[in-house]
Amino acid sequence: VYLSSGVQEVANFVSHSYSELVPSQKKLELLEQALNYIYDMTSALQLIKKAQTQILSLKPLSALRTLSKAKGLQVLQQSTPSTQVLKNFVPKLEEMVEQQMEEKLSDWLVSTRKVAESLGKNLLNQALSWLNFERQKKNKHKAPFKNRESVLNSLSIVEKVSAGHKTSRELNSYTLTRLSSMRESSRLTHSRSRVSDFQLMSVNYSSLLNFEGVFEMLDKGKDFREKLKLDRRLQVLQTPTFYEEFKAKFEALIGQLFIEKELSEQDERLRSEEELQGLWIETIVSLEKTVQDAFNTLKSPQKALELKNSVILFVNAANKIGFTHRSYQLSHIVRDNHERTKQILLEDFNNKAARIIEQEEYRPLTLETSGNRNLEEIGLNDESEEKGSYSFTPAVPDLGTLVKDYVWMDLEYLEDISENPGEELFKTIQCLVRDVNSLIFDQVKSSTVLQTAILAVNATYLYKTFSYICHFFEGVISYSRDYSTRGAFMELKEHCERSIFEKVQEQVSTYLDMITNLNPQAVQKHHWVSDMLSYVENTSESLQKLLGPQISSTSLLATFQFVSSHLIELLASSQKFNFNLLVELSKDLKEVEDFIKDSPSCSSIPGLGDSLSEIKQLLSLFLTNDLEILLDQKKRETKYPRLNISYIILILERYREVKGQPPKQKTALNIAKKLKLSA
Repeated sequence: VYLSSGVQEVANFVSHSYSELVPSQKKLELLEQALNYIYDMTSALQLIKKAQTQILSLKPLSALRTLSKAKGLQVLQQSTPSTQVLKNFVPKLEEMVEQQMEEKLSDWLVSTRKVAESLGKNLLNQALSWLNFERQKKNKHKAPFKNRESVLNSLSIVEKVSAGHKTSRELNSYTLTRLSSMRESSRLTHSRSRVSDFQLMSVNYSSLLNFEGVFEMLDKGKDFREKLKLDRRLQVLQTPTFYEEFKAKFEALIGQLFIEKELSEQDERLRSEEELQGLWIETIVSLEKTVQDAFNTLKSPQKALELKNSVILFVNAANKIGFTHRSYQLSHIVRDNHERTKQILLEDFNNKAARIIEQEEYRPLTLETSGNRNLEEIGLNDESEEKGSYSFTPAVPDLGTLVKDYVWMDLEYLEDISENPGEELFKTIQCLVRDVNSLIFDQVKSSTVLQTAILAVNATYLYKTFSYICHFFEGVISYSRDYSTRGAFMELKEHCERSIFEKVQEQVSTYLDMITNLNPQAVQKHHWVSDMLSYVENTSESLQKLLGPQISSTSLLATFQFVSSHLIELLASSQKFNFNLLVELSKDLKEVEDFIKDSPSCSSIPGLGDSLSEIKQLLSLFLTNDLEILLDQKKRETKYPRLNISYIILILERYREVKGQPPKQKTALNIAKKLKLSA
């Protein structure tokens, strides 16, 4: 009983002790669980903080891996206020990574623009090398087409070969042709290894692949690739509008297309071959409109040439890197716009030629004022005089050089779009000659007599330089043409000479028009006669110096014939005139005849005095009172063969007698009536 009682007591004690121990153990377990929870939460927090640091350190892939570890922690699977706070951080950090990648992608797209510019320059330069190589192959077995640079380079080679020898610039010389052919052959040999393929360093795609990897980890890889395609498409299509200069447009565009091709080669998911060709077609269709609109709005031939060259190089570069579909359309647009470009070229030439002519000072070009004008290149190198001056003014070489520059411009446009540019080129030359002629024709209208004489001299040298230019370009393009500038400039020279005679007569008429009193009461001397004769003499001497004795003599003959006919017209068209006027005119005529006999410029011209025969015979008829002879046709034609009977009738009707001086007015009227009846 005692033992049982003791066991019972121990049991009670153990039971009591256990009952007190169990809550403490549970608390300990709860504490351990709490500590584990805190540890797990700390780990999650550290991972999230680490991911945040990695994001700020621009390590997106590492940050996403860290976030992936954090999301894998068991503690974050629990739904408690604390875990919910941490779980909310994860998508925000992933959003930060996505935003950061989008910014980097945007920067990458911007950087590709600069890369495309540099890449495009290399592509177009290689296209130019390849194009030159093809030209050389094409012309290997025929006369080589020479561009401006090859001509100038050939000339410099000749000068280096014989520095002390003055080289000829004629392109058909054996030496130039031989050296030019040697140079072309050398280029052909050394170019083959350089232009076979485009081998260029493009953009570094590792960054782009990193971006793709980041978005793949965000389960947005497909969205990223679609957005990249869209952004790149817009970037390619908008490239032509981003630049002002045509060359820059096409350099950047071909660079962008090359980058796009490399994208396709890096990862078809970034751009499939089918999508690439679709983008090219979309680009070329847009570009066709852009190029045509540019041609429609261009006002400068230099810009048109820049556009043409850029298009041709772009097409060749595009073909070389695999973009061939519809590219020929761009070449056709360039070819079809040649006529419009030529009109722009002619308008621009006309404006510049007009400025040259407007600045004409009518002074001969001298060695001192020739400046940097290269007369040899326009065929005028042998025209200097012993006095160190030339017969022509600066306008002649300036117009010649301008014409040559614009012919070069048209030839450069025709290059690569025409197999035989000769016919079109000489049509352009013909138009340029026509424009120069037309401008000088207009200039003659406002020029003085001596200025017109200088223009006549210029016409001779313009013919010479234009003939040289035609011959020069025949050699450049190996083309024989049936065209000569002689007719155009001979017509110009003849027009100048006719205008000289007309302008001299116009000036002389201003003196003759000073006869205002046709019924003087007393005979007086006309003092203007000596001034008129001084003008005629000075003009004649100047014309002889400028144009030679033939034009000077013809001008004098035409001038005095004009004096005679003008005075007769004056009497025939007047209301009335009296005998005293006839006496005054007789004295004036005597002064003119003395001038013809005594003046050195007139005395040597045979028959010059006969130019006054008509007015002399008319005055003699009245002053000798020999009117009755008019009724006898045979005697009249023998003694006064130069008189026109129609004018005589008008003059007789307007004659008024002076008291005491025959012939009588009544006699003159009766004879006029009889002549009318017999006419």
